[in-house]
Amino acid sequence: MWRTKLSAEDLRLRIMIKLTVAPRHLFRSLWAPQTPALQRDAARRDLVELITEGWDTLEIEATTTHETMGHSVPPAAPD
Repeated sequence: MWRTKLSAEDLRLRIMIKLTVAPRHLFRSLWAPQTPALQRDAARRDLVELITEGWDTLEIEATTTHETMGHSVPPAAPD
């Protein structure tokens, strides 16, 4: 099985898209204060499952294109 390389920005975009098309009843179950705990847990589980669906074929790169607030990570030493 081949894997798709994905940057952090691509991952962020995928999550935003998934949250945009997620069923609204899941969010209502999470946000409503009178929702029973078991129903909130089920909604949370369903939402996580929806968001992470298909991630087993992704290879996420730990790189970014924006400045990291003055902090830097030293380059890895060659093997």
